[in-house]
Amino acid sequence: LTVRVFGTGKDDPAILAWEYAESPWARTTMIYVQISRDEGKTWSEPEQLIVQGGEFDEVHWMPGVFYGQNGAMCASTPIAKASDGSLILPFCGGHLFENGNIIDPDADPETANPDGAVLWKSGCLFGTWRADGSGLDWSAGECVTLPRKYSCDGGDEPAVAYLPDGRMFVGLRARTYPHTGQEAPSQHYYTISENDGKTWSEPEPLLFDDGSYAYSPACFIGAFRSSKNGRLYVMTNLADGPCVNCDPRNKLYIAEIDTDTFRIKKDTVAFIMRNNKEAGEPDTIRYSNFRWYEDRETQNIVLFVTPCGGEGEGMNSHSYRCDIELPV
Repeated sequence: LTVRVFGTGKDDPAILAWEYAESPWARTTMIYVQISRDEGKTWSEPEQLIVQGGEFDEVHWMPGVFYGQNGAMCASTPIAKASDGSLILPFCGGHLFENGNIIDPDADPETANPDGAVLWKSGCLFGTWRADGSGLDWSAGECVTLPRKYSCDGGDEPAVAYLPDGRMFVGLRARTYPHTGQEAPSQHYYTISENDGKTWSEPEPLLFDDGSYAYSPACFIGAFRSSKNGRLYVMTNLADGPCVNCDPRNKLYIAEIDTDTFRIKKDTVAFIMRNNKEAGEPDTIRYSNFRWYEDRETQNIVLFVTPCGGEGEGMNSHSYRCDIELPV
């Protein structure tokens, strides 16, 4: 059996603005599940993911989420498999404040995220196969977020990878601006779960092994533990210095994480892609929101990257395949 999930919202729209204050996308996004019994040749009809329990339905479909007020989306990272065979689906979504909105009514406009005073939370959903194999029943763990000292809008886009001892490593995205009052420059953070993603440790900065900052904009981070060598890796956009908001994303790297200290081994950092100025690629190009899988035969990584322009810039729709050969 093969499972795929996707998020959609607002009655199958064609285009929605990426804007928090008024756009319905962050208030209507739901998750749907499909199953294939022939290795992806055909798929079942999409089934809305609704957490088990009498209080949940198509509107209030998981804890803290109500269609039309807030939503939750897949976190762009592969589904993980727990030791008991259940499926682990990382997600993120906007916190619903007491006024029924994802915009914090008490936020100070002088120090708030200019896109909107939202608080992103992350967590995991757990799918267990029904006895008749017809689908999955779902439950939810606790959410984790980043405190204000680390991020102006919480922590989102969780990247999940199992450690050799069975614990779970999760990387989180953060966002900073000069006026929003964070105590550290823009970088990624991590948290550890000892129970398959049900609860979380306090998030910590993802630093280099010499204690220096691994500067990064607000961007996606991918995490995986290689079947080939057992090592933990991350793939993300690193920068030469402090970043503002989502840029620059013009350099994409892979690096190994020390699983004792949870720091990036600086001597393992390697380029995957960088902007090609000779080909006319601007510094504002973004190599982010990528997808990948581990090849079953070679146990190497196959990565797909579709560059996009920065704010207000268009790019072609070419998608690049990168074959990453890992050491034994």
